[in-house]
Amino acid sequence: MIGNDGAMRESVQECVGAGSRSLIGYARVSTKRQKLDLQLKALEAAGCDLVVSERLSGVSLGRGLLAAIGSCRRGDLLVVWKLDRLGRNMRELLAVLDVLKSRGIGLQVLTGAASSIDIGQAEGPSLYAAYAAFAEFELTMNRERTLAGIEAHRTSGMPARARPRSLQLKFAAVANRKSSRRACSGKKASSR
Repeated sequence: MIGNDGAMRESVQECVGAGSRSLIGYARVSTKRQKLDLQLKALEAAGCDLVVSERLSGVSLGRGLLAAIGSCRRGDLLVVWKLDRLGRNMRELLAVLDVLKSRGIGLQVLTGAASSIDIGQAEGPSLYAAYAAFAEFELTMNRERTLAGIEAHRTSGMPARARPRSLQLKFAAVANRKSSRRACSGKKASSR
């Protein structure tokens, strides 16, 4: 669905209908290393009138999500790239669903199995809850795999977070420059 911008826009527009609903996009990444680009492009392709983005671990509801929901009027549609962008556990996802329903705001998920959910239909909230449970399960499994990988590194004698070779070379070059400066200035390197 992401590769075909026209099809994505049509899909979202079908959910919006002929009315004057606004599409409010929400994008979130968890770490500084992660990029928002993919989510922002998908939300732009979906025709969002406004996109709110933030960097947040996902452990709590962020100001960005609250701002995105606050920007929605009754009848508007909150658009997210993937269901897990709204929260990291079932309780958070269901809390977001309750807020959206109480304010008369629709939800469109662009990718993943949850992209077919319409929370305005009778079966929508039940499907949303089922997908929320799977999203929480996926997160838990990912955490377990990460911890198992760290433990495997520890038991093998390797550091849990080994530096990439390129960084090792940069640190070595900086250390060499510092030691050569000391030698040129006649200062003796400390022997700590």
